[in-house]
Amino acid sequence: AGGLGRGSATSRLGGLIRSITALTSKHEEEKLIQQELSNLKAMVSAPSTTLRLMKECMVRLMYCEMLGYEASFGYIHAIKLAQQGNLFEKRVGYLAVSLFLHENHELLLLLVNTVVKDLQSTNLMEVCMALTVASQVFPLEMIPAVLPLVEDKLQHSKEIIRRKAVQALYKFYLIAPNQVQHIHDKFRFALCDRDVGVMAASLHIYLQMVKVKSQLVFILNETGGGEELKCRQGIIAVEHPFAELGCCGDF
Repeated sequence: AGGLGRGSATSRLGGLIRSITALTSKHEEEKLIQQELSNLKAMVSAPSTTLRLMKECMVRLMYCEMLGYEASFGYIHAIKLAQQGNLFEKRVGYLAVSLFLHENHELLLLLVNTVVKDLQSTNLMEVCMALTVASQVFPLEMIPAVLPLVEDKLQHSKEIIRRKAVQALYKFYLIAPNQVQHIHDKFRFALCDRDVGVMAASLHIYLQMVKVKSQLVFILNETGGGEELKCRQGIIAVEHPFAELGCCGDF
């Protein structure tokens, strides 16, 4: 049941899940997963494997890893999928990378050029995927290579891009605060963004950086009555309650 076989990716993954849930012991699970990983290793290593099939294999590898079984042979193929695939294949590749690798993993260096390229893309999905992976796992020493591109996305016309840029910069702040101190004013500007989601995302990083109480009062004024942020998430006449509570918690 855990073998490769024919049929769609969904049916193969579904078959694997059903087979595992029907087992009665950990030993049986280990035996099934090891067989599945053996089959997948042969598949991803085969020269004839297409990117479409690689995407299907990657989904099953992620499931095995989520169960606690290492699938390190697939890590490099996840990076290649993010580099070479179409939008759907690239999305799975990026997702696999964020699940498989940690910030200090040496293979992440191979992904930097792809992230740079996608940040410069005119395709919104590619930009979103690059910003997402940058906000999840990104090598500290390569932050300078993408920082100007991420900063530039704070001015993007699409709110989802601006929000993801803020989240990526927040990640950079957590792992390398000295490298983002110079954009303090840009975070203040993001607090007044016309989109509530962008404002809320910027609040987390701003509260880490701000020290002066009067500036927090400014934030409360903006979230409580600013014309640019009129109620889209109102609760009992409090326009942005969670943002305001976040500010109050810092007093």
